[in-house]
Amino acid sequence: MKKRKNYGMELNISDVRYSFVFPNETLHSDLLVRAVVENVSATSHPIVVPLMVREGYFTGRKIPGLLRNLSYAYPEEGERALTPHPNVAEWIELMVAKELSYPSVQIYDVEELLTITIEDAGKYHGEGVVELFPERFFELKTKCKLAKMGKGDVTKEEKKAFKLLWGELKEKLMYKPVDYLFEDLNKS
Repeated sequence: MKKRKNYGMELNISDVRYSFVFPNETLHSDLLVRAVVENVSATSHPIVVPLMVREGYFTGRKIPGLLRNLSYAYPEEGERALTPHPNVAEWIELMVAKELSYPSVQIYDVEELLTITIEDAGKYHGEGVVELFPERFFELKTKCKLAKMGKGDVTKEEKKAFKLLWGELKEKLMYKPVDYLFEDLNKS
């Protein structure tokens, strides 16, 4: 916010501060929501923007309760949280994809820590898993997501290739037998 207020937003915002609903009151009493809004109120009109994943108790009752009898601007109901904005789910998926790039899991085999990729699982179980995901699927998916969020470039050919791979994956999932896709846990 501090950078955005100075570059091209044409807003008359003199400062951006942050606070917490539950800071350590002994060590950081200056970061309490009420303390920050009172401090800003001394020189200007505060705008309180909650940074919550979803609306609920905190955005509807807790924060307004903490600020009772203070003058401040506050977003309308339905605009007080990150969700249900559709880009939040995409952002979460993108962050996971960036960290994992290709899914893997770490497990212990007795005392040895193993990292197993989806390809390893497919080889171990015969076909199945590895054949479900077309080659380059995760790579192209990540590139398309990054580009959609303005964080990278993807060519028209890569977009088209991902769309085809996505269709291929959906087709496989629709017509493969369930026992091909999932292990029957009742078989023991």
